[in-house]
Amino acid sequence: MDLKAIKARDWRARCLICGAHFGYADGFECPSQPGHHTVEMKTYYHLGAGHIQSVRDRRGFKVALNLKADREVRDKITGEITGISGLIVHTKESGIYETSDPEEQYYLDFHSSVMTGEEGKVEWDKMYLTPQQQLEKAQAKLADTQRQVREQNALLLETKARANKEKNALPV
Repeated sequence: MDLKAIKARDWRARCLICGAHFGYADGFECPSQPGHHTVEMKTYYHLGAGHIQSVRDRRGFKVALNLKADREVRDKITGEITGISGLIVHTKESGIYETSDPEEQYYLDFHSSVMTGEEGKVEWDKMYLTPQQQLEKAQAKLADTQRQVREQNALLLETKARANKEKNALPV
């Protein structure tokens, strides 16, 4: 069994409506509401615009991902053909897609051209932001880190001063 099959077998989610923990084999239907379970929102980043030379033009990139193909199933006894709908998602401009549908998340988690989480966001930034925007974002992150360090240092000094004051206070 390959790594992708093992990950697919172990894929689990929790419904925000009914609280059930479920996997692919359990199905996606929720007993507490019509349709699928509702899971925590997840953002996916499609990085397929690398062939577009202008970084600014990449922002208009949209893609339709065919996650599950339509298919027809013939009943073995009656011979009746039943169509089973596929699953296609359309990204917003710049290849971003957000969903709380567990079936979409299941297929997107294993799609080769889609990333998620902080790693996906970092790669998306490299693909879609201009060098100037990347620099400004890094500078803003550095400024925020420096502010947090200053706040922590001020709190530390305040705590030390309070401790020294209590230590030097005369007992009554």
